[in-house]
Amino acid sequence: MSGIDSMETSALKDTFGLILTVIILVEFNHSIVLAIRQRSGAIQVRIVVLITIIVLARKLVLLDYTTASVETLLGLGGLAISLGGLYWLISDGERRRAPPDSIVQ
Repeated sequence: MSGIDSMETSALKDTFGLILTVIILVEFNHSIVLAIRQRSGAIQVRIVVLITIIVLARKLVLLDYTTASVETLLGLGGLAISLGGLYWLISDGERRRAPPDSIVQ
């Protein structure tokens, strides 16, 4: 019975991983199309950091925690905190540069 449960869990993880991969690719495609339409030539750093956070979330969801080492978990946790802080700093900087009329509270 546990073999069937294991296969179902594996299939569910694979399917969920594929869905997250499609979401990541759609977001990346959207950011490239937006950069082309704005003729900026560069993709905004905030979007790249957001895509990286989504990729890290996918990794954390699909990670097998029974076989993962402590170093891997600490590294991924540090990376998540670092990316979250970077995204917050970038968003906070954009909010501070925005004119006072456009800030919605």
